[in-house]
This record gives sequence, structure tokens and C-alpha cells, in this order.
Amino acid sequence: MVEPARMWRLPLLLLAASSWAQQPGSMGFPTYLEGLEALADGDWEGAEAHFTDCIAQDVANPRYHVARAVARALAAKLAEAQEDVDDARRIQYDHIEASTWHWTIGTMANRAWKDAPPPPGDAYESFLREVAAEFAKGGKARAFAEGRFPDIAAWYVHRAKSEKRLQPLLLQRAASQYDGKEYEKALYNLEHLLAPQPNDVNLLIYQGNCLLALKNWYGARAVLTKVLTIQTDNHSAYLNRALAEAHLGDVRRARADLAIAAKARPQEAESRRAEVEEALGGLAEETRDSTDAKVKAMRQAAADLSTPWETLVSMGLAVHRSTGSWWNDPDEAWQDRIREAREAGKEPPEGEPPTASMEDCPTDVGLYFGDGAELTDPAELAEAAAGDRMALAMEEAQLQLCGISMAPSETGPLNSDDLYLSVMIREDLAAIYQRLGRNEDATQVLEELVAIGPRIHPWERDNNVELKTFAEAIMAARTRLAELRGEKK
Repeated sequence: MVEPARMWRLPLLLLAASSWAQQPGSMGFPTYLEGLEALADGDWEGAEAHFTDCIAQDVANPRYHVARAVARALAAKLAEAQEDVDDARRIQYDHIEASTWHWTIGTMANRAWKDAPPPPGDAYESFLREVAAEFAKGGKARAFAEGRFPDIAAWYVHRAKSEKRLQPLLLQRAASQYDGKEYEKALYNLEHLLAPQPNDVNLLIYQGNCLLALKNWYGARAVLTKVLTIQTDNHSAYLNRALAEAHLGDVRRARADLAIAAKARPQEAESRRAEVEEALGGLAEETRDSTDAKVKAMRQAAADLSTPWETLVSMGLAVHRSTGSWWNDPDEAWQDRIREAREAGKEPPEGEPPTASMEDCPTDVGLYFGDGAELTDPAELAEAAAGDRMALAMEEAQLQLCGISMAPSETGPLNSDDLYLSVMIREDLAAIYQRLGRNEDATQVLEELVAIGPRIHPWERDNNVELKTFAEAIMAARTRLAELRGEKK
């Protein structure tokens, strides 16, 4: 893992350390947070044990009873889960989460209701009821429902961690995870912390450095640029951004950031310079013409359907790094204007930076999409397949630069920015392969498409029309895959 440049400790931690434990109803919060994390990891038994400890510390806290009910329900201990929900409702009858899980557990158990359950109040409740109803059917339907249990756990934990009273503890947790190099876990907690305070520089520094350590060069660069827009004299952020820029091929900007940091921290800048030059790998500043030549070569390779996938992705990485050498990022140009104004003792510009236009940018994957939905001619289909292959390879290269793998074995979460080509282009390419009679290739693409499904956070999907479309595409892919394999629907 990459080691970010030195930074100061979060001063907020010292202020928050003693306050959360003194709040009414906060007994057991540290154990509760450990239980939520076990739940998010799919450890139902471990989560149940943590929540049992919470109840022992504060038996009158309904959130602990509900949390244990969730862990037990996902472990298919429905009778015990129902007891926990009943206890929570006795403590606080109008507890929303307890009511939600009362109906969910009852549906899972296929209980005969005296009165019909009320309609779901939101997308979360709808998702729980749908999965619970499938679980109650047994057989393959139950197995499918159990496959969505990690989604249920993730969504529940997402809601639970959004509770304001948990924020100080999450702050401590994130700092501890960062110090322990558990960067993915730290990022997850930082996302909750940043939601109500998106411009908190200390939190943003931690977030940017976590992304840097995880080799998410695009993400780290964007977050550190935000830090430097707010705090233009943060020299650690310049040093860390220089490394991200170097990995993205931006020779000019990486060296410029080193030069800025060197004015205040010459020794640290010199130390970081070796890493930056190693990341650049002898890359010289490129021009649009040299990038276009790489794009042309990649198009030719994509048109040859026998070109290995790894070769195409490698060519896509070269296009991204070449483009990074000359493409001007408007957020960084805006940050430069603010820094220069402050250094000159002038008022910095106000407002927002101009919106970036990706039109005619060589890394815009939409430029290459084959779109073979209405095609029937074999030559046109082959050309569309080449376009889809190039688009997917370019997208996968970008995801690699974000520290994300699209391998079917991966289970890390994806967000809407990662999904457009990861889902829709694969759907198009699989259809083209089938029309070309390349069923083995179609099967491989559909398998990749189906593997993406569990990586879409349900709270994103069910509140986003675009992601609902992605989810529908994945369901259709499951059906087509079964047909190709000669399985029953």
C-alpha cells in the first residue's frame, strides 16, 4: 500500500472523546458499533454476540434489541428475532425500525396476519418485504433471498450509522482504522461523517489519504484538490496529490505540486520526488497527437476479436495516462486561481469552478460504445462489438486507476459512477456476441454482468432511476445466462 505524506491528528477527536459516552442512552455504543461492523461483514453470529453485550449494558435501549433481531433474522433464527422485536416495541411502541422488522420477520416466517400489513413506507421497507416474501417461499427462492441478505445488512448498517449521536464514536473509529491501515473500513466511516459536513478539511484529508493508500488515484486527486481549494497552504496535500497525479500520467501538474510544497517543506518534497518520478516511469509530457495515435492503435486491436482482454486494458491505461499529461482539469485550474490570489494578498474568486466538458476527451468511454441493439448485418455487428470492447477496456482501465477491480471474483461495492459501462455495455456486447453465434463469449460477458449485481448498494439502486435500470439489466442477464446454459428459468 502507498504511504501518504505525514499529516496532523484530527483535533476533533480530543474534543469528542469524552462527550459521546456521557450522553443519555449511549451506554454500549462502542460495542454497538462493533456489532454493526460485524453485521456489515456478514458475520451474523458475531453481530448477535455484540448486540447481546449491548443489551446487557442497557436493556432499556430499543435500538439494541432491534439490531439483534436483524442479526438473528439474517441467521434464520426467526422465533428469537421476533422476541427481540417484541421487546423493542414494548420499550418504545412507535420505534420505526422495530415496526419495520416486525412485519419483515413475520413475512419471512410466512405468518398468517390477523390484519394485513401496512404498505411499505419507503424503498428500504419495500426491499425488505420483497426479500422476505422470497425467503418464505423456500427452495430456490429462499436461496436467492439469502443471497440478498448482505444487501439488507449493508442497508440497515448504513441507516444505523447515520444516527447523529454515533458521529463522535465514528470519528474515533475512523482514526483508529486509519492508523491500523484498515483504509477501506476507515473510508466507510468517513463517508458517514462527511455527509453532514462535506467541507470539513480534517475529514477530507483522511479521506484523500485513504484513497491514496488504496491506489484510487482519481479519487485521491479529486478529494485532495477539494482540500487545497479550501486550504491552499496545506503542503502535505500537495505532496500527496503529486503522487496521485504522477500515477495518472500528469507530468506537468505532479512536478508543479512538488515545487509548491518544496517552498515550505523542501526535505519532504525531495523525499517524495523519488516516488513521483518512479510513478511517472520516465513518462514525458505528451500531446493530443500522441494520445490520438494510441487511441487509433487501440481501435485496431479491439477490432481483432482475438486480441487478449489484458492487452486491451493495458492499451486503455496508456490512453488514460497520455491524456492526463495534457488534459486540463477545471477544478484544479480553479484551485490554482484561489492559491495565486491568496499568495498575492488579493481576494480569491468566489463561486463554483466551471463545469468540465468531456466532449472530445479521449478517455470519454461513450465515444466508443458500439450500440448494436438494432443491428443485424454481421459486418456492422462485428464493428459494434469492437466498439463495445474498446469502451469496456477503457472503462476497466479507469476503474483500475480508481483502485477498483471488475473481476467476477470481486465483491467490493460500486456506485453509480462506476456502473454505466460496467452494466449497460456488457448487456449490449453479450447480445451482439449471441447474434454473431459466439455463445461462449456471450456467456462470459453475462457471467461478469451477473457478478456485478450484489455490488450495487440497494439504497442507491432503489432511490435512483438509472440504477433501477441497471438492476433490471442484471435480472435479464440472469435469465439469458440460464437459457444459454440450457437451464430452466
